[in-house]
Amino acid sequence: ALDTLGRRELIAAGDYSSEPRVSPTGTRILYLRLEPGYTPAGYAPMGPDYPVNQLWDMDIATGTPSRLVNVDDGGALAQDAAWIQEVPHTLFAQGNYAGATFGSLTLKRRNNAGAITDVGAVPLPAGGNLLTIDGCLPDLALLTVVNASYDAELHVADLAGGSTLVTSAKTISVLGCVP
Repeated sequence: ALDTLGRRELIAAGDYSSEPRVSPTGTRILYLRLEPGYTPAGYAPMGPDYPVNQLWDMDIATGTPSRLVNVDDGGALAQDAAWIQEVPHTLFAQGNYAGATFGSLTLKRRNNAGAITDVGAVPLPAGGNLLTIDGCLPDLALLTVVNASYDAELHVADLAGGSTLVTSAKTISVLGCVP
């Protein structure tokens, strides 16, 4: 349990590129990072977005990291990833840049055996980005995307494929998921 481990640095500053996510069981941390020297094809730095190409997890008790995904074919990962109910299953989005934003993104699921399957296209508005992925149930996730003006949309993604727009607003924050 987390409360028995004491205070210590698990992931060194600079070794992660997004907010780490603690697993629902409290035993693992999921995080994204950029391999030094890697630049995705078509990437034109601008604004708050920066590329990442690796997804890692770490056993909290031992501090042992494991690379789950490495993109080295010119593509990149979106800035968020999530655990889903069936830990250590994870959700992440992979795509290709078209300038400063992704031209396309595909939501993907990685199971505990390491197999990766495509879930479906992330509903990206033109010039927009994926902000958050929240794995709420074994078969559903919440995706928050923004357009070029940073107006937000919340979508429910069926992990069997497809997504539905739930709402749109200037700002959307997902505080958590309740089954």
